[in-house]
Amino acid sequence: MAELAERPDEERLCASFDLPVSKSSRTRHWRVLREAGLVYQRDAGNGLYMRLRKEDLDRRFPGLVQAVIAADQVY
Repeated sequence: MAELAERPDEERLCASFDLPVSKSSRTRHWRVLREAGLVYQRDAGNGLYMRLRKEDLDRRFPGLVQAVIAADQVY
C-alpha cells in the first residue's frame, strides 16, 4: 500500500511489485484489496493495473492510509 500511496494518481501494473510470495498469493492479495474497496483495478489485456483509492479513503476515513503505512514501517 505504501508504494501505491507514494503516487496515488498513477496506476501500477500488478506484476511490477516485488513481493516475496507466490503468484497465487499475490493474486489473492490484490483481490482482497479490491474487494475491500482500497484499490481500483483495471484489466488491460494480459495485465492488471491498480491504483490506490486514496482520495476516497481520505474523505471517508481521514488518516487511515497514513496509519496503515506507519504501522507497516514498524514491522
